[in-house]
Amino acid sequence: MEHMMKTQRKMGIPLRPLLLTTVVGVACQQYAIAQTTPTPPPAATTDERTSPFLPRPPQFNSYSVKAGATGVRPNVMFFIDDSGSMQQGINYVPGRKHKNWALNRDCSWSVQYNRDHRNKCFYIFYDVNKWGNITGAEKNGARPRRYVTFSQDTRMQVAIDGMHAILDGYDGKVNWSLYSLWGTEKRHLMGGKPDWGRWFDTEEWKIPGIWSAWDNRYKTYAIPTPVDFVGTAAEMRDYVNSLSPYLDTPTTDRYIRAIRVIRDNIKYRCQKNYIVVLSDGDANTDEIPGYPYEERYTNETGFLDWEKKYYGTFRRWGVDDEGPWYRFSLPGSRDEYWYHPYYGRTRYNGEGWNGIGLFSHTLRDKDLIPSGGRPDKANDSKDAEGGDWDDPKFPKQLITTYAVGFGNDLSADGITYLRGAASCSNCYYQTDDGNRLREIFGEILNEIAKETKTPSVRTRGTSTPSVSGSSIASIAASLSLDTDKWASVMLFNFFNANGTAIDTTKKAEPAKYDDRVVLVNNGKTDGSGIYWLTATDTARKIDFALTSEQEFSNAFVPWILRDPGKTDKQIQDVANNITPRRISTYRVRTDTADDVYRQMGDVLGTPTIALGKDVAGKQKYVITAANDGMTYIFESTAGTSAGTPYALKLNYLPAGMQRESSDDSLTVGKTLPLIAEDGYGKENILKPHLYLNNGGISWLLTAKTRGFKQQYVMMGNMGQGGRGAYALSIAGEKRDGTGSAGMEAGGQTQWRTSVPMWETEKGVNNGLGYTVSSPTIAQVATQWDAGSKKPKLETGVRVYAFLANGYRPGVYDDAGNFTPNLGVNAYDRTPTLYVYEMMGQEFGLNASAGSLTSGAKPGALVRKISVPPGPDIGPGALSTPLLVDTDIYGVVDVAYAGDQFGNLYRFDLRGEPSTWKAVMIYKGNKKQPITAAPAVYRNSEKNYVVVFGTGSDVFKHDLKDTNQQMIAGIYDDLSIDAPAVLTNDSLFTQTFTESDKKRYIVDAGFDKNVNKGWKVLLKASSTDGDYLVSAEKAVSQPGMLLSTAFISTRIYRVKEVETKLPPQANPRMTCYESESSVDTKGTSWTMAINAFTGAGPDIKRGGYFADKEGKAQDHAGKDEGYITSAVNIIDTAKVEPNARQLGVNGNLGQGEAESLENPGQNLGRNDCLSKTSKWGNLRAIQEDDPSTGGGTTPTEGAGRVDVQPLGGKRCGDPSFIRGIKREILL
Repeated sequence: MEHMMKTQRKMGIPLRPLLLTTVVGVACQQYAIAQTTPTPPPAATTDERTSPFLPRPPQFNSYSVKAGATGVRPNVMFFIDDSGSMQQGINYVPGRKHKNWALNRDCSWSVQYNRDHRNKCFYIFYDVNKWGNITGAEKNGARPRRYVTFSQDTRMQVAIDGMHAILDGYDGKVNWSLYSLWGTEKRHLMGGKPDWGRWFDTEEWKIPGIWSAWDNRYKTYAIPTPVDFVGTAAEMRDYVNSLSPYLDTPTTDRYIRAIRVIRDNIKYRCQKNYIVVLSDGDANTDEIPGYPYEERYTNETGFLDWEKKYYGTFRRWGVDDEGPWYRFSLPGSRDEYWYHPYYGRTRYNGEGWNGIGLFSHTLRDKDLIPSGGRPDKANDSKDAEGGDWDDPKFPKQLITTYAVGFGNDLSADGITYLRGAASCSNCYYQTDDGNRLREIFGEILNEIAKETKTPSVRTRGTSTPSVSGSSIASIAASLSLDTDKWASVMLFNFFNANGTAIDTTKKAEPAKYDDRVVLVNNGKTDGSGIYWLTATDTARKIDFALTSEQEFSNAFVPWILRDPGKTDKQIQDVANNITPRRISTYRVRTDTADDVYRQMGDVLGTPTIALGKDVAGKQKYVITAANDGMTYIFESTAGTSAGTPYALKLNYLPAGMQRESSDDSLTVGKTLPLIAEDGYGKENILKPHLYLNNGGISWLLTAKTRGFKQQYVMMGNMGQGGRGAYALSIAGEKRDGTGSAGMEAGGQTQWRTSVPMWETEKGVNNGLGYTVSSPTIAQVATQWDAGSKKPKLETGVRVYAFLANGYRPGVYDDAGNFTPNLGVNAYDRTPTLYVYEMMGQEFGLNASAGSLTSGAKPGALVRKISVPPGPDIGPGALSTPLLVDTDIYGVVDVAYAGDQFGNLYRFDLRGEPSTWKAVMIYKGNKKQPITAAPAVYRNSEKNYVVVFGTGSDVFKHDLKDTNQQMIAGIYDDLSIDAPAVLTNDSLFTQTFTESDKKRYIVDAGFDKNVNKGWKVLLKASSTDGDYLVSAEKAVSQPGMLLSTAFISTRIYRVKEVETKLPPQANPRMTCYESESSVDTKGTSWTMAINAFTGAGPDIKRGGYFADKEGKAQDHAGKDEGYITSAVNIIDTAKVEPNARQLGVNGNLGQGEAESLENPGQNLGRNDCLSKTSKWGNLRAIQEDDPSTGGGTTPTEGAGRVDVQPLGGKRCGDPSFIRGIKREILL
């Protein structure tokens, strides 16, 4: 019987100063990205790439690209030898006489058993008898045809392992199929046993001497057929688990039948097609279709008509000692050639291939689908998207064959056969090692992936800055941005001697990153959720959706930690030898390990804050967040003007933050590996740039009330990166005096417990959207006197965090139509303000050291204040709230916020939390969304003017928005609980004129006794040659200087030239080439508007633009010529390190909370400025970066950071502020 099996022989070939005014600046460089049009239709399912937003800010949207064949998945079939010899052990098996076949034992088969156990329950046809020979007869100690599991790893088991690893690594990227010689992959559909035919159930089998005749008869009832192609790993698992060593080796015949299925599943003219042949020995039996005994099968076919026209015709000549021989003729030829189905080459055919090789090399070169389509398939004249099969760009549909020889006893003929099967020079592999087999599968899929890469283009752009205060203007922090590497560099720019301008003679200094550590929070609340990211803690791989411990330890963690001892190329090289892995090719950001552009993710939208006491002439901590998901905490180093001012001390990664799921399947952590993929950010569909942490951040220094110690706490929103927020303790001392807090609590070993405070709720009940806003932390009174309607400050004073609910999960199309993600069903029905317990402590006057901790725990949700529903108000985002302490008691009274439907609300917090409510004070419309926080001017405790702008630039359709936007001011009388709701029509209209890049607004007669609000319509949409000039918009918070509101606007000019895809084409999966270019230009206007009237600035009473000598300028707007940052108004002469949270209008920002001991006494003046103050607008300006021209370092190309001079009415006495050490902070 042994001669019936394969002839094999062993082959020894292994196979395979104090002011730190922070500004986000930008390097305006050209970088590679690829086509972004058209936006895909709303996805039926969501994945890590799904979000409602444009992947890049509009100002990055300039590119030119010619792209195509995007996203069409290759067809890959695993063609697996399931002959009996695949039960051979990988290592030596003591006691086995026949070719090292593994020892077996009985098992109880079930589908679930094979899912749960690595060592599968197989069904074998052959066993080894007591003489050491294989047999299919149950005699002489052999027990064939039964369920067994093996005591050692077998060839089949390691092949199964390898396939599962590849499925893990390429899930969703490939169309999969599986085919074995005998169809054992379908056992789970057949009760566990393969089709075993009739031979061994007949009397003929029992006739002595018949064994030699059975080789070509009755193997199975039917010739097995391949598994249909599927798109996910989950659909393939049970098929792979069901594979089992079985009969003999009809490799050539089954290969031909496998090709039929691949050919039938070519849907697109540009689709790549592959078959991976794995075999451990010589081919034998079943020859080729049409051989004499094929008629015994119930589904005999012979060669199909199309095959005869494609391959040629075969005529069986006969059988000799070398087996069956054929004569074949090429299509259209009468010449005949010798052909043998079991050999790679023969002495008769010279250089021509026999066996599989004849077919695989034809399939490599010869078009499978002629013009007009496959004649045997109906409706096949065009491909799946209506393209011609003979498209000149993709004229041929071909199949590539990879072959793997597996085992240490392959014969010379077997090796030649498999080498011939491989259709390219690097398509053959050979090994006898199970681990190497897994690597080989990975290498093959890597080669396949390389053939489906997308092209890249170049762009330039900027970022949006933010400001915080310090004691004198000596350092400004800026962030340069490289959109090729998707990286930012934290830079520190130096002011001149008098603090009025950036000193351009000094090079900006980058931060240091030598001490990086990453603290991860996966969102679990059982004590295991917060941990240090290390390469050795491999159990944490699940938080990043990784399956391979090797990938986690040797690739992903070194890449994220920017291992200083390994370059990205070295990490990539290591990763290429890891199978399975999630990332097919790790991205090389920079050539060297210490390049400054390797050290941070890109910062887009998150402000940079500075807090802490002066250390070596500057504030101790600088903090921002980047789209590698991490918050960056920098600490001051020694020195004030030379060297590196700050060094990174801690990264905090809120990995458990949810995105487009109601469970933990789509989180920041599980999305994070995608930024490491080669090609990341080069296009907007398959490998788009991802926002992972770009929300607002704010901080608070607790009040000095009763002499308690003070602690610095901060809160960060996830922005477009996720649905939630996180709270951290940064520095200072615990209020009860028991020790230091945050980063100062005992060193790095303590940070795991001393820095993280809490995060917002996860799971199915998480009602937050994408928190594209800034949180605010403030003192709140929860007890109020019913008579005086004043807060009780003795007890019940808490520190709460206020958070807008954010944008709803889902997707927008190009036209702005929204399809919500209905899988996230806890999202609020109307825009909502969330209020959280920040610290779980009492802050009232009667608090004592022993009773500080009380009430709700930190992070508890205190209230959700939803706006009332209405005809045009549904699920939607609230903008950043502005909190106001109207009576200067040290606690918040009201908050103002707009929503994406264009409405403005007052949130009344004057009472116990159960009484808090939202009332509409302005009814707008969704074409004029309010996306930024408003500003206020305080006339008196009960009378405020609320100033806000309208517009949006976070969605793709915003870029070409033609709806006219505005800047408006609303008078609000806080003595009226339910004020009359103003509408757009009831606002008084002021109009600007333009001259020499200046704007002027002459009051048209506003009367506050008649009009309760005003508006300034911004520039309408227009065209300029080939450019669409979008409507001017105001997307940042105004800054108040006296009674003047300064606000930055943006105008985008867009020229699009593109070849539209046919309507039937899916841009995620298409062969069509699309030539497209977008040129986006932009400019900002800085507007200065009188908050009282909406006219230009009142030079006598308000703030104004000034020239370099400080002289007043009467214009109401200035064309900056570039996209600029938000307005950041500072006094460069004196700004305390611990800036007061309370502004001169009662507005609450970030800084030191007010003591409760002198209520009503601590408000600075908002009607004049100190004589010694030096006011300016510190901003970043987008302009050409000199580093793109070469010859300069990245730190010299951060874009321009400057101070725009401002002025205003001066007070007669510079010490007018009542007992306050600090000058006016705005």
